[in-house]
Amino acid sequence: MPDLLSSSQIGDARSSAARYEGTLNSGRRKALGQFFTGLPLSRLLAAVAIDDAVSTVIDPMAGHGDLLDAVAERAALSNGHMERLQAIEIDPPTADMCRQRLESWSYLVNHLLIRAGDAFDPRASDAYLTKGYDLVITNPPYVRYQTLAAQNGDVPQLSPDEIRRHLGEIVGARVPPEESLIWGAIIEKYSGLADLSVPAWILCAALVRSGGVLALVAPATWRSRNYGDVIEYLLAKFFRLEYLIEDTQPGWFSDALVRTQLVVARRLTLAEARVPLSERRVSDAVVVTVKVSPSASGNDSLVGSSFPDENPEGAFSTWLRETRRGRRTEVQGLVSQLNPLSAVLEETIASGRRRSWFRSLELGAGAGPLFEKEQQSPLSAVPAAIRPVFESVTPVNLALPDVLGLSISQGLRTGCNGFFYADRVDGAGGAIRIRLSALFDNEELVVPAGCLMPVVRRQSEVTGPINAAQLTGRVLDLSGWVLPEDSEIVERARHLYEREGIPVPKVMPLELANFVRRAAEMVYTSGHEAKRIRELSAVKTNVRTTGTDRFPRFWYMLPAFARRHRPDAFVPRINQGIPWIEMNDDPPVLIDANFSTIWSESSAWTRFAFRAFLNTSWCRACMEALGTPLGGGALKLEAAQLKRLPIPAVSATELAMLDAEGRALAPTATSVSEAVDRFVLAKITGVPQSDSRIGELLKGLKSLSDALCRGRQRNGA
Repeated sequence: MPDLLSSSQIGDARSSAARYEGTLNSGRRKALGQFFTGLPLSRLLAAVAIDDAVSTVIDPMAGHGDLLDAVAERAALSNGHMERLQAIEIDPPTADMCRQRLESWSYLVNHLLIRAGDAFDPRASDAYLTKGYDLVITNPPYVRYQTLAAQNGDVPQLSPDEIRRHLGEIVGARVPPEESLIWGAIIEKYSGLADLSVPAWILCAALVRSGGVLALVAPATWRSRNYGDVIEYLLAKFFRLEYLIEDTQPGWFSDALVRTQLVVARRLTLAEARVPLSERRVSDAVVVTVKVSPSASGNDSLVGSSFPDENPEGAFSTWLRETRRGRRTEVQGLVSQLNPLSAVLEETIASGRRRSWFRSLELGAGAGPLFEKEQQSPLSAVPAAIRPVFESVTPVNLALPDVLGLSISQGLRTGCNGFFYADRVDGAGGAIRIRLSALFDNEELVVPAGCLMPVVRRQSEVTGPINAAQLTGRVLDLSGWVLPEDSEIVERARHLYEREGIPVPKVMPLELANFVRRAAEMVYTSGHEAKRIRELSAVKTNVRTTGTDRFPRFWYMLPAFARRHRPDAFVPRINQGIPWIEMNDDPPVLIDANFSTIWSESSAWTRFAFRAFLNTSWCRACMEALGTPLGGGALKLEAAQLKRLPIPAVSATELAMLDAEGRALAPTATSVSEAVDRFVLAKITGVPQSDSRIGELLKGLKSLSDALCRGRQRNGA
């Protein structure tokens, strides 16, 4: 056999692919989700995913062939031979390039099949093996649903509804009949607002045979994203998660906003998968998480310095498997952690039980306190990164926020901040002068005071507890005002307003009406989309025509503000340092979607209690561990992650104490008192506050928070 790695044919094919990638239009790439994996990362994933049993492989979203090229190379290095190497790529020119590239490996493969088409199109899926594949490997496209719905670009793409329908047909023909009900429910229930990666994950998972491997390139946020719950359940239900391989600063993709994670999981047998999650036995199976730092790379390999030999990826794969067996060795640039698979399943149950579809599919999962089964360890409630701190004491009192009556969501999304947000300049009484956004050249106009609501828009406006009197930000709330030309529609619906006890909207003053008319025709550019403001996807949904049972609403009217828009407390979704929860004013003002929001309907949970309780060393360490490090070193903290925050149950009397502590906190405070820290840790562990173990635990939590924060910075460890 010739030296494959120096083969001129293979090298020329790779060079052609690289040149082709450089010619792609950035807007078109975004519309199609064409962000290719690259050969170094593909080699790493292929080495971990392939074993001696792999003979049939498919990449349903193949791009120009990085991953399959690496798979073929790995098979050649193992002196192996492949039965089938198959690719689907939606973009015809890119599919042609993939074909040219992979033909270099045709001598190694009995059946090399490269097809241009949509992976969700039944015409393309006719070539999928009914029995499934030994390995399904891909980098799913992350295309927003709005882009799919708009049909941008010159490549025909299926609509979200078509994708869901075809996905059901493809999956239904390939999964065992005993599993079809659950797969069908997953396909039916995933959010219509999810990006293309969600149905892509489902498709790939369904194509894996029993005992086969699923290997994916994913953002590290895949479990915490708003629409990731079905994916988390899918992997827990039908797969055994084996490896999670993560980058660290500055990351494998220098322009990526979030960290990257390689996900490798093995398909369960039918007998294993049919057991409900809550009834699966605790085993010694583990999930290996490995963080790969830049110091691991070398010699054109992401782990070349960690394993300085001719086959670094192969050595990395061997090291991973030994680590999974409990035989860990220290290697330069690699940090490994073993998490019990049962703990991962418990986290899935805890997260999913809030969903009605989950409860219907997993009878017995329950909706009570976390970890109520005897075989479940209370330590499973603790984020994996924090568990090592609990060496001398075990948590006994932890639950999820919703169990304790706390609600968590996201702040206000207007759909077009350039129109709906302004700054208060001056004025009193019934008329206020405001300054419009840069979209309208920062012009000023006078509007009725009643159509303005104070709002916290960005972090720079938060210097301590919110004081509405000091805020300049305003939301243009026109729910009580209409354009003169819309007044006749409103008048015809007067009885509907009266029936609901809602004042009939007034006609806008001339200056305000002229501004709204001008805004309606203003072209707003967001990414590759250029539309009039009233036609923006998140604005036109404001429109509601009148009927027999509802009053009308127009594009310039925001929907009624919800409690999540006026929370008791909030935290930035993007944090440079360790997260700090801040409290809202009383009455609460509007909080923008730049923040995750927290509130309770219980009067015992005051905003002061929130400020003291949620800023304890325990909560801040958990938030640091639950959040997602971003490419620039910040920490992303979404509502979905905060909903996993394990906290102790506290009584009304104890909340009154926390209220007093919160009132005593200085406006510029960056930490709570040690007494509050000790109180919370004592509640969690059942150990007296004065016990030395509480002090050790507190010290460990603070040290860990600092270490995690430093680790995500560009100059971190």
